[in-house]
Amino acid sequence: MHFLMTTDVERFSVGLPRLLDLYARHDIKCTFYFTGMFVEQSPESVELVMGYGYEIGYHYEVLDKAKGELEKAIKIFEKELNGFRKICDVKTICMHVSNFIVAMS
Repeated sequence: MHFLMTTDVERFSVGLPRLLDLYARHDIKCTFYFTGMFVEQSPESVELVMGYGYEIGYHYEVLDKAKGELEKAIKIFEKELNGFRKICDVKTICMHVSNFIVAMS
């Protein structure tokens, strides 16, 4: 059986190394998604995950940070992506929606 698995990392805890060990023990492959702010605060967490050979993805939340201002959001996106690129090669990018509110009418 095959399936796509991703893991969101939003803060470092003792759980991250334990999760990495569990995935390694069972040969589980996945992509780990980090926010730009987390990469700034904890680049060692990204390096830890990379050390296990996992793909790193960028979980952006720039529209929230820019309060909907598109030009500002683009600048934040570029800055954060460049922060990732100092540490790793980013191949996948996905919007982070935990704080994004969509009004349904």
